[in-house]
Amino acid sequence: MQANQLMETKRRMVSLVEEHGALALSRQHPTAHFTASAIVCTPDHQVLALHHRKLQRWLQPGGHIEADDSSPLIASVREAQEESGLTDLIPLAPYPIDLDIHTIPARADEAEHEHFDIRYALLTQSPHLIEKSDESTALKWLAGQELTTWMETSTSILRPISVALQLLSDR
Repeated sequence: MQANQLMETKRRMVSLVEEHGALALSRQHPTAHFTASAIVCTPDHQVLALHHRKLQRWLQPGGHIEADDSSPLIASVREAQEESGLTDLIPLAPYPIDLDIHTIPARADEAEHEHFDIRYALLTQSPHLIEKSDESTALKWLAGQELTTWMETSTSILRPISVALQLLSDR
């Protein structure tokens, strides 16, 4: 992410919290709210992708921050566990690896709104134990050209995957 883009993303995130307090964390906020997601990696540099049932796109695991989540990191781990069935997820870093703001299109039950996504890198030692949830139509581990192709679809996914794989390499 360009430095000026990152600063603008941070500014908008801080502004949402300053203007709306805890409501910024709730999906009840009508125009924008925070979410948490995870780039889930394996020791051999595979990355988990899920085909999101509602959005019909390949995405990283993630979702809404719940009231009982003590932090966005905890929310990202919970969401990744719920969406992948993996119970051994550990953070590759205790801090977010990326920030992203993206628009969620309107659907019959909700208006168009923005997700202010805080992204983390997680590691599993048990990739063979993945199980898809009702939120996705498929899960798969990507590596090599498949991973490169996915990363080329959007700078939004390129940034956090690049950082997560670098953290994994630095271990």
